[in-house]
Amino acid sequence: MSRILLRRKEASIHGITVPLEAVRTVHALKEIDRGTYEGSEAALVARYLTPGSTVVELGASLGIISSVIGKTAPARLVCVEAMPELAVSARRLLALNCPGVNSQVIQCAIAASDGVIAFDYTGHDSLAGRVSGLGPKKPHTMQVPAKCLSTILAEAAITGPFFLVSDIEGMEAALFLDDARAFARCSGMILESHYADYCGRQYTPDDVFALGESLGFKLVERIRNVAYLARVPA
Repeated sequence: MSRILLRRKEASIHGITVPLEAVRTVHALKEIDRGTYEGSEAALVARYLTPGSTVVELGASLGIISSVIGKTAPARLVCVEAMPELAVSARRLLALNCPGVNSQVIQCAIAASDGVIAFDYTGHDSLAGRVSGLGPKKPHTMQVPAKCLSTILAEAAITGPFFLVSDIEGMEAALFLDDARAFARCSGMILESHYADYCGRQYTPDDVFALGESLGFKLVERIRNVAYLARVPA
């Protein structure tokens, strides 16, 4: 990692200004230094999001991709992040990089039903976590509020077409299997897929993309485990 980066208070990646005090892992700092942090998601967002869209982002983390989305001039941006400190960071980065964008950050996990859910994470410096039971156990668990995507859409009064950007660490299969109705007005999605165990079955990234296609989408472009899926016209 660059010594110059360590001496700076902020860095720029994908055209986004990032206060480095918010980046609490060496791995993420190295990726920001190299310009590779969430590079696949950033590339697909730049390629496929159009100005004036309503965008829902699941798994905002630090808010870097949230801000990349904000730079596409959406009419509205609703971000969801389970971990409280990361939700604060996402709000901060959006305010810094996209002050004119109509955006909000909701602090909750995405789940099959509404309520409170156990959420695993590595430690206080973690930039990601996942709903308990979807994969290998992480060292720490906290209880976080949880909502299904249908509830997010209803509470945000999103009644028209929307674009989805999702990186929810293994919850993708559950999202497609248990809340398929939420995708009725989804015009397209950029999805980072992960291996996950759900309801006694292991899902691979290929399985997850196939589930997305079964709901009326077509995989248009894939960069490793991140893909753009477009709605197939009726």
